[in-house]
Amino acid sequence: MPVFILLLTSCGAQHQLQQADKAYVQALEVSEQIQPQLYGLNQQKNGLNIQGRALQPEEIEFIQAVERIEDSYANWKDKEIKASGAGPVTGARKLLTHQKAWLVEILSIQEKVNALAGRTPQ
Repeated sequence: MPVFILLLTSCGAQHQLQQADKAYVQALEVSEQIQPQLYGLNQQKNGLNIQGRALQPEEIEFIQAVERIEDSYANWKDKEIKASGAGPVTGARKLLTHQKAWLVEILSIQEKVNALAGRTPQ
């Protein structure tokens, strides 16, 4: 009986690792998709910052929003854990939970990038 339970547990852990890997790959794909937009927003921010005039309130808001997104993205990158680093069952479960949260976080950043790209100040 203990061998049967061990096999079930092992299969469950393997499934969790596969799910964690899928979430990890999806998160990386989203990150790659938003890279050009992040770069463009950063360039616009820098362009506004070097102007020789006082910034308009909407320009200040834009700059602050870009900086918040850049901070969120940097924090997101710092939380990266590759699926191959998982240990036994408890590790697989924790890894799956982490990778799902990591994916949700980059999807939220993507929404913010898309929204900000749509309201770029003139």
